[in-house]
Formats: sequence, C-alpha cells, structure tokens
Amino acid sequence: MKQQLTRVAVCIIAILLGCNIQAAKKVFTLGDSTMAPYDVNTTKMRGWGMYFGNFLTHGWVSLNYAKGGRDSRAGYNELWQNAKDSVGSGDYVLIQFGHNDEKFNGMDNQELQTFYAAQGNEAQLATVRKDKRGTIPHSTYKEWLRKIIREVKAKGATPVLISPVCRCYFGADHKITRAGQHDLGDKFDALHQDTIMTQQHIDSDNHDMDYPYHMRQLAKEEHISFVDMTTATKNLYEQYGSFDACYAALFDKGTTTDKTHYNKKGAMAAAQLCAQLLKEQGILAKHITIPTETKHAYDAVVSTTAELCHAIAAANSRKDQQTRYRILVKKGTYKMPTGAMKHYKHTGKDRTTVLWEGDLPDPITYITAANLSLIGEDRDATIITQDISNDSSMLFKGPFGTAHKYETIRYSPVFQLTDAAVGTYFQDITIKSGIDDRLGRNLAVYDCATNTIYKNTLLYGYQDTWTSSNEQGLYYFEGGQVRGRTDYLCGKGDAYFNQLELLQIAGGYTAVPSKPRNVGWVFKNCTISASGNDVDGTYTLGRPWGKATPVAVFIDTRMNVKPTTLGWNEMHDGWPARFAEWNSRDCNGVTIETAGRKTIFANSHENNPTLTEKEADTYSNMNRMFGDWQPTDDTKQAAIPVDIRVNAGVLTWSKSYDTWLWAICKDGNVIDFTEQPTYTAKQAGIYSVRAANPMGGLSAPSATVTVTL
Repeated sequence: MKQQLTRVAVCIIAILLGCNIQAAKKVFTLGDSTMAPYDVNTTKMRGWGMYFGNFLTHGWVSLNYAKGGRDSRAGYNELWQNAKDSVGSGDYVLIQFGHNDEKFNGMDNQELQTFYAAQGNEAQLATVRKDKRGTIPHSTYKEWLRKIIREVKAKGATPVLISPVCRCYFGADHKITRAGQHDLGDKFDALHQDTIMTQQHIDSDNHDMDYPYHMRQLAKEEHISFVDMTTATKNLYEQYGSFDACYAALFDKGTTTDKTHYNKKGAMAAAQLCAQLLKEQGILAKHITIPTETKHAYDAVVSTTAELCHAIAAANSRKDQQTRYRILVKKGTYKMPTGAMKHYKHTGKDRTTVLWEGDLPDPITYITAANLSLIGEDRDATIITQDISNDSSMLFKGPFGTAHKYETIRYSPVFQLTDAAVGTYFQDITIKSGIDDRLGRNLAVYDCATNTIYKNTLLYGYQDTWTSSNEQGLYYFEGGQVRGRTDYLCGKGDAYFNQLELLQIAGGYTAVPSKPRNVGWVFKNCTISASGNDVDGTYTLGRPWGKATPVAVFIDTRMNVKPTTLGWNEMHDGWPARFAEWNSRDCNGVTIETAGRKTIFANSHENNPTLTEKEADTYSNMNRMFGDWQPTDDTKQAAIPVDIRVNAGVLTWSKSYDTWLWAICKDGNVIDFTEQPTYTAKQAGIYSVRAANPMGGLSAPSATVTVTL
C-alpha cells in the first residue's frame, strides 16, 4: 500500500516528471480536525485524511487541505480558497464539515454577532467574533457548502459530500446518541428576534437540527454524491459493544477524554470506511483498492521442536511477507537443533593470540522474513532454548576465564533476527540461552531488524542477553522480564522499555547503549529486581558503549534492589550523551536520591544524571521515538471473553470486535480454535476461552464452565 503523498511531495514528483501539477490525478480533502494531518512525532492524534491516499491506485494521489477548528464557512473562505488554484478538470473534492458548525449549539455566528451588537453586549460580541464558528443546519450550513460545491463544479472537478464522522458519545443503551451523530435535536439553541431560546428539544423524526440530514438533502438538490460516514462510523463504534472498548481502540486519549479525535487505528479505519463507501457507490471505483483480511486459524500451531523448526522455515521462505505469519507455540521446552557447520575462532585481548579455533554446528535459529508472530501459550511454561552442551569439551580458557566455544555476540544467540525480519512480534514466551552463566556472552536474541515488539516475554541470559545491532532500529518492550548480569541490554537504535522487569544478577551493568537512531533508550515504569542473592547495591544502571552517543534514561523506576551510589560506570574510554533518572524509588516507594550519581566519564566528559520533570515528560512521549509506528496498537490485547455459557455441550460467549480468533481451553490447555463466538465441546471437562488479538497474542482465559457429556 503506498503512503499518502503530501502536497509538497506531489509537487516534487511533478517537477521530476517534467509535468505540471494540474496534470496529476488528484483527490482533495476539505474538512475539520477529524480529517486533518498531524505531526506524528508529537501526538497520537490522527485525521483520517492522512490515510485516505493509502487506498488510491493507478497514479491517483490524495491532497489533504483539512484543518482543525474549521466549519463550513471557514471551509469556503479559507480551505477552499487555499486549494482551488490546484484543482483541475477531472479531479475530485471530498467535503466533510459539521463538527465545528455545531458551535453555539446550532446558531449562526454572523447572526449572533448582529444580535449582540444590537443589544450592546460587548463581552458576548467579542466572544463570537473571536470564535467565528457556527452555522444553522437547515440554512447557513447548506449555503456555505453549496458555495464550495458550485465552484468545484465550475473547475470541472467532481464534489462529493462526506457527512461528519460520529463523536464517541454512547448512551445507556450502548448506542451512539443523537448528539454523537451531529443531530442537536435533543438540546439546541435558537435565535428568535430579540431573544435566544436555550435547551430546545424536538422529536427524533424532526431533522431541523440534523447536520448530516441536511447535507444529504443538499447533495440531492445539487445532484452530487453523498457518502454517509456518520452512519458508517456509528455502526463501527457500536460493534465494539461499549464506550470503553470503542474509546480504547480508536480514539486519542491524550491528557483528557477526547471523544472526537482518532488515534492511528481509528483514522485508518475511518479512511478505509470512506474508501469502501466511495467504491460501493461507483465513485473512483476503478482507482480504489480495499485490502481484505478475514479471521483465520494460526498459520502453525506447534507442540514439538521439529514442528517449530518447520514453521519458522515456512515463515522464512514464504513469498508474501506483507501478510503476517502467526505461530502459536504450545506449552513445553523446545531445544532448537544446531545447523550447518561453521568455523569459530577466539582470540585473546591482543586480538591476535588464538585461544581456540575449530568447526562446530551453528546453534542459532535465524528469522529472515518480515511480519512473523511467535506466540507462546504460557510464558513461563513455553521455553525456547538451544540443544547444546556445557560440558568440558565445549569450554576453553578465554581472556576472562573459562568460556564457552559459542560465546560472543555473533556466535551464541538462540534467535537472530536479520535486517529483513521487520515487524517481528513476540508474546508470552521465554527465550533462554543454552549457555550457562559465567561462560561469556550468551544471547537470547540478537536483533538486527527493526520494529520488533516483545510483549510479556522472558529473555534469559547472563551477558548481552538482548543485543540490538541496527543503528536505525526501533524496538518496543511491554511487560515481561529480561534477566542477566553484564551488559544484558546492549546495542544500537532506539528502544522503549515499558513496564519491563529487569532481573539483575549481583554486580555487573544493566543497560549498555551505543548509537541511537534519534532518542536512545527509555525505561519507563520499569522494575529492577534481584535474580539471586546479594544484589542490592552491587550493580550499576549501565555504561557507555561509544563516545558521546549513548543515551539511557530511567523514568519512574521501582528499584527493589538499588544500584551503587554512583549509579553508572565506565566502559573503555567512552562517555554518554545522557545517562539520567527521574523519580527512582526503592522497594518501599521512597525516592532514591541521585545526588551521588556519577557526573564525569572518561576523566573529562560531564553528564547530568538527573532529569527535570519536563525532560522526563519529553522522553516518556513514545511518539517522539516511534513517530507513525504505534506499537501499542499491536500490543493491545483483545478483550477477555465474557458471558461464557454452556448448554448441551455448546459453549457461547459475547462477541468482541477486536478479536481475531478465539482459543478453546480444556483443563487449562489450548485444544482448539474458532472464528465465531460458539464452540461445540467434544469431551467433558472444565472449559474456558481466550481471545487472540490481530498479532496472534492470547488474552487471559475467561471464567470457566463445566461441560458434562
């Protein structure tokens, strides 16, 4: 799917092609904040016009002129005036207004100005003049839209009216209210000669104050197409079943309960709805492509090591790597076999003295394809490790003591994600190094890819447990644990560690970042706990692998075991761009002072180890790191099934819109799957149901029911 082209990009392409911008095939979008573009680096808010171009094909491009706070009057006087010189014959103009026309509860701004001026009410007059918004549905709203329509037609272009998307206003009946559908009939104000009548009400079959209704009527009067996005989004929201479910999925939470503006998922859904409705009405039908993804079973469900190896090989070799490949790994321990013979060489500190050299089978399992999900049935009971030995035949005397022949970053990982493995997703699984502690570097994952997500995973090692090697890489951890002693989070790129538990072995160093992509490493709401004895006060939070590039910040960290007073350590002659903390607390919730933290690295390079509250807020902003990639959209878990019932061996439960698939559990183990909220049991037992999100990750189980046959 091609990305939306901005106006600037379209102009550049036109110049490169030696053509005029008027020659491009263009769809213009005029509208309000629900359609407008936003800076993806500063906010999660998105307008659906940002993504409409994703559905256009055959050289058609989308030019988004929408802007927040605009009603139909500003749509004509400002947005259309900005766009019209670029509009040519054969182009399309999609027109969506209504949200801001409701300002002043359905009264017209200019009429209010005249009213307050006549009354001499300077305060109210100033307010109305400053705001400028507001039209009446059955009169001035239609008049301003009609002006745009007729001028679009005069340009030889095709206007299309798009009714405003709903607001997320749910009533007690779990339906979108009249106000949510831009019908002010339950509560509106009306100007009558010398007075304003407030809190007016009309019956639901009276459409005088219904903006989408009058937009539809205008489309009939002007003989143009009308797309009912109000009804389409109403149906979409109600499919979630409740306000909480709909709001959490589609809307930008920001710092308040914003029931109007979308997050990326909501904006994408609205854009696709609009494209689908246009296509169904024969508008741009040949130039709109709608992707289809239906519920289906996991690509592989494995319960043996051989099955797991076969599934990963199938994922790596498939031709279509744009479609996600989901593997569910049942409970058990999987010792991944070694592969082809490779030559290994270990040298001393001088890099020339050979300490051991020879051929061994490769112990690494490689993920070489994009969009793979590796899902465990139960994190602590689903363990992937290596089938390798730690006996004396596999050891040698290394530069720091006894070492394993597979030790080092490039030799030891359980998994290596190559640079092509973009979008790998791990959930509810343990990846454990097959190399024992204190035998050198023993990685669980060597991540050379980007856009990798680790949700509720346990990465278990001793040194360099998780290592990233892609300077342009983006990585996201949510929940779960990483265990190790020395540099056990290590490498390049930008990483956001959200509510991760760090299992620290006594001594050593937690985070060793190198070169960031942009922001560095952010630890937010994490916990540091002991793995073993005598950890408190023995370790440091990290050390710099590089000169003036490493960034690691710990924000709102619960330190059940505290680091040394210095907090940070040296590494060779490196120094950080920034190593710092904000609101670190001990196991009792008491603030840990950072006054004694290390401030000088490599003898002369200063570092401020304490973040300000403003700096902490800036680093905590995930958008700053990830931009348009929103990993929390992927980690959002489908709702735990509710209202589970059984009748004559048939299980039923409530439908959840976000569920990709349901897993049927008997006596606590996954035994089957269904795409519908019903299942006929084949055996007696205690049953529960788990819901899979689109990435394949499973929810906690529902309440249990007993089936007797």
